Amino acid sequence: MLIRVTGGKAGIAEYLEDGIKNGRDLSRDELDQRYIIDGDLSVTNSIIKNMDNKGEKYLHVTLAFKEDYVPEETLQEITTEFKAFALRAYDNDEYNFYAEAHLPRVKSYVDKATGEMVDRKPHIHIVIPEVNLKTGKKIDPFGMVDNNKKYIDAFQEVINEKYNLASPKIEARPPTDKSTLVSRQKGDLFPSLNRDTKANVLNLVLDKDISSLAELSDSLKQSNYIVIVRNKGTDNEYLNIKAPEQKKGINLKEAVFQPTFLQLNKQEKEKALNPDIHYRVNKSYTASQEHHKNLAHWKNTRAYELRYINYRNRKEYKSLNNTDKTNFLNEKEVIMNHDEFQQQVLTILNEHSEMLTKLSEQQNAICLMLNDIATNLNQESETSLIDELSELLSPIATGTQEIKEILINNQNQ
Repeated sequence: MLIRVTGGKAGIAEYLEDGIKNGRDLSRDELDQRYIIDGDLSVTNSIIKNMDNKGEKYLHVTLAFKEDYVPEETLQEITTEFKAFALRAYDNDEYNFYAEAHLPRVKSYVDKATGEMVDRKPHIHIVIPEVNLKTGKKIDPFGMVDNNKKYIDAFQEVINEKYNLASPKIEARPPTDKSTLVSRQKGDLFPSLNRDTKANVLNLVLDKDISSLAELSDSLKQSNYIVIVRNKGTDNEYLNIKAPEQKKGINLKEAVFQPTFLQLNKQEKEKALNPDIHYRVNKSYTASQEHHKNLAHWKNTRAYELRYINYRNRKEYKSLNNTDKTNFLNEKEVIMNHDEFQQQVLTILNEHSEMLTKLSEQQNAICLMLNDIATNLNQESETSLIDELSELLSPIATGTQEIKEILINNQNQ
């Protein structure tokens, strides 16, 4: 399973329902069986249309599978887990979430705009309007996506491990961008830009049965390439290469140049590259320790940083140690909940303003009554005044108890 996070301003409902786009004439119903997993598309679309900002209005997330068949129950469970992951720092009433799966009726088609054959597999579309339903402010659970891609990758790989799905960290599935020619030739695994160079590197990997990035780096240097290791020592390490006659370097980020693929033996590499074999390289795929570590950090810290840390407090936050950072985020969460509770109390008081006005009037009447008691106290009038006083106090006590119960119930919610 591969996750892609993008965004948009308009048109997502029409795309999901109708399926028409440039280079393709088939309708959605001709292409796919739609399986609604979560939410109501009409509600989501209404929220998007009523947003008054001019920029991006929603996140569009796709979860793409290499498998030809994924059970509906699994699609449901993965969507639920993604929802909890993406919106970790938000309460259920703060966001809108919509998800539907497309189960292909048409397994492949020719793109009229490019003449390319497009293979189609099961996939999930998720739409999240970028507005907080309670505050009206922007919801931005992933921040700058490129800066937080390792956390999305961590969720992706842990899910692939849990459900035994094909991982893009191993599988050499051709990219779905429209510059790719889908065929049996190795070079067609890559976009047209730098395709020949990358195909030559892949041939080198296969011919020499290269099993590590270090070994690949040495072999490329022997072939007169200038090699730079990017993000060295991290889970996102890759090679950047440049031939003597080239002006710009080329990033080798594709799955076939990653350690997980390189570690396979030659036969497993060839099977993974064969588009006719729906072959899972590792029947019990295991995500890396780094993936599990990053996912835990997202759940405990990073998701909350993206919500609560901004340009006003970033400098202060960065100066704190890990314990103080945790306390800082916890305090922000408490303050947020307190502010929300205060707003809820104000709303309740406004809704019951008539009752409060009546109570105030009765209080004034009681004050006048007590003044009469103090100036005209005698045995006969005292009994009469006490009866009148009890009659006035009764609705006040009842009204006060009603407001108390409303506030308590609201706090518990």
